[in-house]
Amino acid sequence: MLKYEPYWRKTIELVVNAFCLQKTNQSFSQ
Repeated sequence: MLKYEPYWRKTIELVVNAFCLQKTNQSFSQ
């Protein structure tokens, strides 16, 4: 399980980045 840690860590980072981008895009469009 620990072997896959970096992979899901990167996935979480990508999800968080995408979420932050969506939030900024929403605030820009308002």
